[in-house]
Amino acid sequence: MIAAYEYLCGYFYDQKKEYSVSWDFYQCLVNDKPASIYLNLGLASRVPLAGYPELFYLRIPMCQPREDGLSSQAEFETLNQIENKVVEALTADNKMIYVGRLTSDGCRDLFFYSSSDDIDEEALELSLNDFSEYAWEGGINPDPEWEMYFQLLMPSETQLESIKNRRVCDAMADKGEAFTTLREIMHWAYFATETAASEYAAKAQATGYQVLGTQLQDNDDERYCVQVSNIGIPSHQQIDEYTLPLFMAAAELGGRYDGWESAVKTM
Repeated sequence: MIAAYEYLCGYFYDQKKEYSVSWDFYQCLVNDKPASIYLNLGLASRVPLAGYPELFYLRIPMCQPREDGLSSQAEFETLNQIENKVVEALTADNKMIYVGRLTSDGCRDLFFYSSSDDIDEEALELSLNDFSEYAWEGGINPDPEWEMYFQLLMPSETQLESIKNRRVCDAMADKGEAFTTLREIMHWAYFATETAASEYAAKAQATGYQVLGTQLQDNDDERYCVQVSNIGIPSHQQIDEYTLPLFMAAAELGGRYDGWESAVKTM
């Protein structure tokens, strides 16, 4: 069996930098335009970091964007090389932290938090010397509360749940999952009151889930655990369809959806 909560974070702790590292991506809309965001989710529980109050951004207009403004396969490797060179140059002395990137509207924006407003322009220009066909612009502004990180880069709770689902499916694929066989998928949600737990169970049952039971817990804040299940294939394409309605229903009732579990079915 693979349980979602075993693969939610995938963090590792960097003792030199005193924060966790957990990079992931998701797609969304920014200013009503398709966007792809890649960020270090591991920072979320540690920031704002008082020693890094300045936000630095580097905007790189793409040479061959797709029609929807996202990056094309033809430009993929070059954009990665640019990103790697810039990040290496600006974070070498730990005066800057790379937190994420936004790709949208024909541009790729790289975001850093800095210990000062003094950017090593020489190192930045040197890192971009091999990419003369790319124009770029940058800027630095105070952001001691890391508002940009939370308001622009961080996924919503629903988007974060989708990221968690993808990680579990990736883990299943690594174990040989074929994603072709129907099987039972179990889900858990926690509530402070019996009333909320009962309403949740009723909603789940009304939408096709089987209610397996409600259990009392020692935690007064989450005293009631409701377990439900459905039959399906927990694939990348389908798992959000099974889990997000349960996630949102739990939130609406003041509870917490705690993930899912499924047996791995190989060929």
